[in-house]
Amino acid sequence: MSLARNTLRRTLSLATILVLLIGSAARADVQCSQEALASYGPVNQFAFPAYYVDQGGEALEMCFDINDPLCGAIGPVPDPNAPLDVATGNFLPEAPYSFVTADITLPTGGQALLVLSVLGTFGNATGDVIDGTQTAFSRVRFRVDTPQAGLYTLTYPFGVMTLNAAAAGRRSINFTEDCLLRVPATCGQGIGNFFTTPLDPTQSHIGHFLAWDPAQSAPPPGYVGNPNIPHTVIGSPCGTNFFRVEGPGLPSGGVETNLFSVQGKKAAICGNGFLDAGEQCDDGNTLNDDCCSASCQFEPAETACDDGNVCTDNSTCDGAGICQVMGFNTSGCDDGSACTTSDQCSSGTCSGGPAPNCDDRNSCTDDSCDPAIGCVHTNNSGSCNDGDACTTNDRCSAGTCVGGAAPNCDDGNSCTTDTCSSGPGCQHHLLSDGAACTDGNACTQSDTCQSGACVGTDRVVCTALDQCHVAGTCDPASGTCSNPNKTDGSACTDGDACTQSDSCQAGVCTGTNPVVCTALDQCHDAGVCDPASGTCSNPDKANGSACSDGDACTQSDSCQAGVCTGANPVVCTVLDQCHDAGVCDPASGTCSNPNKTDGAACADGDACTQTDTCQAGVCTGANPVVCAALDQCHDAGVCDPASGTCSNPRKADGSACSDGNACTQTDTCEAGACVGVNPVVCTVLDQCHVAGTCDPASGVCSNPDKADGSACTDGDACTQTDTCQAGTCIGANPVVCTALDQCHVAGTCDPASGTCSNPNAADGGACSDGDACTQTDTCQAGSCRGANPVVCAALDQCHVAGVCDPASGTCSNPDKPNGSACNDSNACTQTDACQAGTCTGTNPVVCAALDQCHAAGVCDPANGTCSNPDKADGSACSDGDACTQTDTCQAGSCIGANPVICTARDQCHVAGVCNPANGACSNPNQADGTTCDDGLFCTVNDTCAAGVCGGAARDCSAAGDACNTGVCHEASDSCDPAPRPNGTVCDDGDACTQTDTCRAGACRGRNPVVCTALDQCHVAGVCDPASGTCSNPNQADGSACADGDACTQTDTCQAGSCIG
Repeated sequence: MSLARNTLRRTLSLATILVLLIGSAARADVQCSQEALASYGPVNQFAFPAYYVDQGGEALEMCFDINDPLCGAIGPVPDPNAPLDVATGNFLPEAPYSFVTADITLPTGGQALLVLSVLGTFGNATGDVIDGTQTAFSRVRFRVDTPQAGLYTLTYPFGVMTLNAAAAGRRSINFTEDCLLRVPATCGQGIGNFFTTPLDPTQSHIGHFLAWDPAQSAPPPGYVGNPNIPHTVIGSPCGTNFFRVEGPGLPSGGVETNLFSVQGKKAAICGNGFLDAGEQCDDGNTLNDDCCSASCQFEPAETACDDGNVCTDNSTCDGAGICQVMGFNTSGCDDGSACTTSDQCSSGTCSGGPAPNCDDRNSCTDDSCDPAIGCVHTNNSGSCNDGDACTTNDRCSAGTCVGGAAPNCDDGNSCTTDTCSSGPGCQHHLLSDGAACTDGNACTQSDTCQSGACVGTDRVVCTALDQCHVAGTCDPASGTCSNPNKTDGSACTDGDACTQSDSCQAGVCTGTNPVVCTALDQCHDAGVCDPASGTCSNPDKANGSACSDGDACTQSDSCQAGVCTGANPVVCTVLDQCHDAGVCDPASGTCSNPNKTDGAACADGDACTQTDTCQAGVCTGANPVVCAALDQCHDAGVCDPASGTCSNPRKADGSACSDGNACTQTDTCEAGACVGVNPVVCTVLDQCHVAGTCDPASGVCSNPDKADGSACTDGDACTQTDTCQAGTCIGANPVVCTALDQCHVAGTCDPASGTCSNPNAADGGACSDGDACTQTDTCQAGSCRGANPVVCAALDQCHVAGVCDPASGTCSNPDKPNGSACNDSNACTQTDACQAGTCTGTNPVVCAALDQCHAAGVCDPANGTCSNPDKADGSACSDGDACTQTDTCQAGSCIGANPVICTARDQCHVAGVCNPANGACSNPNQADGTTCDDGLFCTVNDTCAAGVCGGAARDCSAAGDACNTGVCHEASDSCDPAPRPNGTVCDDGDACTQTDTCRAGACRGRNPVVCTALDQCHVAGVCDPASGTCSNPNQADGSACADGDACTQTDTCQAGSCIG
């Protein structure tokens, strides 16, 4: 990343800080004589000046391309993938016109930074990108990490500044001055757009843009430098194209650099239509022969010119940028409006002729004329007629009349086919006799057309549903039979032997007087009646159900597989260790309790008795435990009856004892242990011995040496490394005194402090002060002082005397300011001035062509006059007749050839004639009725009408059928079926579907004939598609039925009849 890129990202918002003097208690400026920036360009799309122009005529524009490596100082954009736009906030907080930095690494390790820039920013309280607060300013910034407090002198290309550092440290000088480019000029805070007034010549230290020194290498084309490469520069009005810092803690003469990071993109200003500094004129182009030359200077008087107006006769320039009009003409012209024809010059102005005929004879367009493009046919959405009787509510869409919904051609008669033809409209054709239809009576199962009327036959026959219903009647609306109930109380059988009385109730056979079942015993539940036999079941109660077996010694009785079973018998246990277990009494459920035999072993619960036996049912203990003392610090204890162990009480603390260690001088009992205290303490003999250890057998300490090499001090500060050797401190590595610098000699070491003396060298001794610009350096009172400085002189007429470089002793060779007067000895350059140290001739004599068939000549450097040669024969020109297509110069005159040949545009137009004014051919229509071909399959008998070929619609009715109409498709050049409206009556050929209608172009039957059983000894049959009648098969012989006679007990079907 370049220095410039890093530095711009460290700049602060103009609105929050415009002048910073951190740690600077004083400031003094010394500026050389200079001027502010010369001018600025028109406001660009971002509401900033398009460019600024310096006093040397150099113009720099903003550089917005974040991918341009030569615009390295541009900061981050909120959304780099979106276009730059101030209105949305997607813009740079600070955008540079010029951005120059220099950086010095100080001998003390700190940095010195110089920033010189001209920036566009936003003057509001937060520094945000807000439209309407655009502001431009110049900036001078110093940041120095000074080694000491004090006054520092900073020399830079626009002057000298003295600043005070209150203390040493990072950025102890931190100075920024921003000067708004406005009137009145302000070096401080300001808000607003100030691009509507001239620049104040008394403010802004930056009046010249710094650029690469071309004597070293030229900058990239179109730029004043490359910010990624440090380079020497030109452009200082003070002749100080370097950055120098002088002050306390720095070498005599200070430190400096002549290498700068330079960013700036050149702006092309001549030809932009904006009069800038250095221009006599700017007509918005860089052409000659219009009295303002390609270099934006007035062309000489008497130069042939053309003012661009075909209605004037021109002659020559007046020398002040005006092409003189010699008279007016009446030639054909173009007034710039496409809504006039046959335009003619009059009194120097092009006057428009009659308006063109813009009627396109299309009711779906609104015809008008736009002066920019001519006739305009704007689509409308009005009502129209597409010529098709089979569409309604036709509307215009996209310039074409589009048919609306089809008309409703349904006459309500299912024995007619309803169609629509584009000519007559709705048509109703009688179906043939016998065609399927619907008569509106669902109880007729076979409906057919007869002489255009729908006649129903094969009526639905209704049968009884079951033994509690009678046969009903058919509903004409639905075709379904009613199903009336038999009289309540009518005899029936519900098929359940557990109901003892059955009868019809509300159409359902209902059984009453049910069989009631009861439980057999305590381990059975009441059963349920079997509908088939009328007998009750006898189920066991669930296993585990409570009951009683009559035995008190069984504690848990329950039913198991229908039997009451006793479980969980009473278990007799011993009362204690001196009794045996008894037996249970079935009558009472209690147990007996006999004694064990005397002498049987037992435990009396006292661990201090060692022999226990049963006596008359009681456990008795004997042979007690005897306790003794544990050691010299415990007494004899007592037995614990719970555990049988003896207690172990401690002797009183402080009781005398012996721990067996001679290194403890006092031993006593403490908490039951013999503890030695008052140990023998061993100490070191001196700094080269370590403390020893005590011998437990004798109580005497050892005295070992420290390890050889251990640190110590021998009392002499001039020995730098003291160590122990065999128990003795020995000094080594004596201090060696050296001279402090070239103007001092080596001293001697002081044993008390270890520091060296530092005597001065003799005055007059040779030395070097590090500045190659002082030619005689000697020691004086211990400091090296330079004398006899190098004196620099100017190289030639376009250079000024430079300054000596302390690093090399060579003189710089700065250019004179661009624009300084000189003479380049060439009569064809009218203005000579120094540019980048070279005498450069500008404002060259521009040789202009006499007319379009002469070439511009060349200037003679000896006298400054131009030649005037003919253009080569065949050179392109214009003879003023647009109907000649190839105009060329011949012997200095423009000759037209290759005339325009007009042809018919299409089959409904004839060839026209060419208009010399614009080269366009007229385009008259063919006579209406002329035979043509519009290329469309769906039209026939095509003829021309008002220049448009069209025909009548093709008849496609043959492509239709009962469920489709025929329509024409242009894409396939064919007549194809299109579905009729869903619900159109048709015949699907199946007599078992009673209602047939069209659905998605196909005839689909619905409302099928539903076959029902004739009676209880028949089953429902199936419908015959040919006749629509139902079959009527018998029930299987032996099937149950009811013959209506309660005196017959077994009724069955036999050959379709119920027999009791």
